[in-house]
Amino acid sequence: MDGLKLKLETKEGINMLAILIDCIKRRQVEYERRTVTRFGTLLDPRFKKEGFLSPQSVSEATKLLENDITLLNKNVHPANANTEPPTPTESPGHNQPLLQFLKRNIAKKIRTDRVDSILSLRNYYDSPNLHEDCNPLEYWHGLSDKESLKSCCKRILCIPATSVESERIFSKAGIVVSDKRASLKSSNVDKIIFMSKNNW
Repeated sequence: MDGLKLKLETKEGINMLAILIDCIKRRQVEYERRTVTRFGTLLDPRFKKEGFLSPQSVSEATKLLENDITLLNKNVHPANANTEPPTPTESPGHNQPLLQFLKRNIAKKIRTDRVDSILSLRNYYDSPNLHEDCNPLEYWHGLSDKESLKSCCKRILCIPATSVESERIFSKAGIVVSDKRASLKSSNVDKIIFMSKNNW
């Protein structure tokens, strides 16, 4: 739309284009404040952080996603929360080998769920963005080393962008539960609607 500015000749057209651009920016900022659309943009390997209009929205979204992945890591690995790092064992033939302090310091490092989520997100952000024609679902399906990010994607990217499908199901439910079939059990209604919507 910015490219159209040079093609317009009338003052009314230029004013209308400015109004349209302003409305689009305002609407996009609202979407950037919603958690699901934030996560969806960050977890889409075509966009990542570059898909945001506002830098403040990027920082808020990355912090929220980091918290969400940390919670997923805690649920997946609850035993890792209070475990102590293993103490280094010294070999019996050596008293204090050179760089023993290095082994001791590495053993003292504690990997927490938050550190794991920060590292996995940093690796994901540093990888190159996918081409715009690529399918993000295929990208996440092929990854096995980013399990916490992958499980977060399963929750976020399965949310439909519109409410059309749910409205169709409500409409179908109105047809199934008619005046002549008002005494159907709810479990039977669920099964009938499920079968009719998934008969493909």
